[in-house]
Amino acid sequence: MNKEPDLSGTRLGTEEKSAVALFLEDIRQLPGVSLEALVLYGSATRDDYRPGKSDVNLLVVLGNADIASLHSLLDPVFKGRRSGIAPLFLTPGDIAAGVDIFPLKFMAIRDGYRVLYGEDPLAGFAIDSRNVMVRIRQRLSNMLLKVRRHYILNGGQRLTVMMSQQIKRFVETLGFLLAVNGSDAKGPQQIIEASAREFTLDGDALKDIYALRDQDEALPGDRAEKYYGAFLDALKKASEAADKQNG
Repeated sequence: MNKEPDLSGTRLGTEEKSAVALFLEDIRQLPGVSLEALVLYGSATRDDYRPGKSDVNLLVVLGNADIASLHSLLDPVFKGRRSGIAPLFLTPGDIAAGVDIFPLKFMAIRDGYRVLYGEDPLAGFAIDSRNVMVRIRQRLSNMLLKVRRHYILNGGQRLTVMMSQQIKRFVETLGFLLAVNGSDAKGPQQIIEASAREFTLDGDALKDIYALRDQDEALPGDRAEKYYGAFLDALKKASEAADKQNG
């Protein structure tokens, strides 16, 4: 086996590190598959990685993504998925177009990533803040409408489930909004604290809601209602802040 990728300093456990090394080696040995780069990104490079729950996000840059190459990748991907590996397959052309079409996705990758193989595929690409703001406003508006609709259609029930499903995406979006404002807040806790100051949100409530992701039981009705109200208020204020900044 060739030299293993440098995964020191990441939050990955021994099993996940071995799985990433095997995934890389399996792809490198595939005939006809042109692997240009392998990049680890997401929570595994930050402090919010949850062993056994968080995906191991890998950006796989291929010189060619035709059907023959994709077919060859089926077995390595199947094996990797059993260890939580979640690959994103892109070509250099996809990346060049994607920084404009999917600016938040590439901001999320750039928030914390490590090149494990090849050259840095993100070097030299600038993300237009105007595209970022359009996507932030769209995302916040969609989330606000979805959370309101859930409350009505579910008769005020299943609130814990909805909050636990949406809170990570909301905090991530707050991070994007802060970044456009020049903030260097990293990780959920810092982002929530900075957003509470910047947008007058209930930071304590948001931290408690974020912690719901690690709980298996639903909150009692009165507590769920209280937190749901705080969540709706935070979404509304963040959406208004994004609209104001865009204007």
